[in-house]
Amino acid sequence: MLQPLRTGLTLRPVPPVGIIESQCQIFPLRKYGKLAVINTCTLEDTGKTKRAKGVATPVEGTNNSKLKVKFAPEWVPFASGDYWILHLEPDYSAALVGSPDGKYLWILARNKTPGDALLEKIKLRAEELGYETEPLLFAG
Repeated sequence: MLQPLRTGLTLRPVPPVGIIESQCQIFPLRKYGKLAVINTCTLEDTGKTKRAKGVATPVEGTNNSKLKVKFAPEWVPFASGDYWILHLEPDYSAALVGSPDGKYLWILARNKTPGDALLEKIKLRAEELGYETEPLLFAG
């Protein structure tokens, strides 16, 4: 069984509003071709961990490269965000996922220690796409 994609590096929202660390994990759901998304962050002032669980739905016509992620109940029509798969390793070992507005960026990997060469390659791809990579923090 494949390991879920999990965070190797993550970009904090700018400015970092009291968040020390932020992580994202994506798991396949067995129903309806959707994905489970779990975002976790550690709050600076309390050190407590907050977790948000959402469901990602592939956007039709994008070959599953764009996802609508919703952390609110299904009946709330406007509470979704865009997660775009910006790069995917040929062996599916790692992916670059970001929001189109550039506020959020994750390097997700199946291995907890994906290796410096792979991380540098994916960071370079993010920079080529116009994303800031300086705020990326290792969260493995």
